[in-house]
Amino acid sequence: MIVGERIILRCIDKGDIYKIMHWRNDPEIKKNVFSHTFINSLQQERWFENYCQNNTEERFMIVLKDQDEAIGVNGLSDIDYKNQSAILNTMIGERKYWNQGYAKEATVLIINYAFSELNLNRIVSYSYESNKAIQKKNSNLGFQVEGLLRQMVFSEGEFQNVVIMSLLRGDWNKQKGYNQG
Repeated sequence: MIVGERIILRCIDKGDIYKIMHWRNDPEIKKNVFSHTFINSLQQERWFENYCQNNTEERFMIVLKDQDEAIGVNGLSDIDYKNQSAILNTMIGERKYWNQGYAKEATVLIINYAFSELNLNRIVSYSYESNKAIQKKNSNLGFQVEGLLRQMVFSEGEFQNVVIMSLLRGDWNKQKGYNQG
């Protein structure tokens, strides 16, 4: 468990998978995630089984401390321990908590965990070019734009450009305020 100011990141357990499935099937959320089909309960159960066997992923439920309510998922995928890198994934699934800083707080917690506990050196974030909110959040946390992957994903009836951003441990450690905790 990782404790923040307003949230806790706790391990995902089997009881969480249907809530995650609901979020992943929400049309407003699907616009910004790289999942193109709706997911049924059997697929979600298989995802969880595969996740439990996968040592290259660290995912957490984002839970409000004062209400014990799960509001999203945060974590790292494609963890490469040799090259000390991973891909950041953040989703606030409960829409009423959008734009309130929870994604930023969860991201700060997972970055600290990645650099201090997993000994990673580099965290990468991919987002649709149209998802300015995630790019602004990442930029405010010190992520640098590495490039644009042109027409990488077919979604919403058209090809989407994908922005790739990264954060290095050395850059994170130079920042004040975010690496405390």
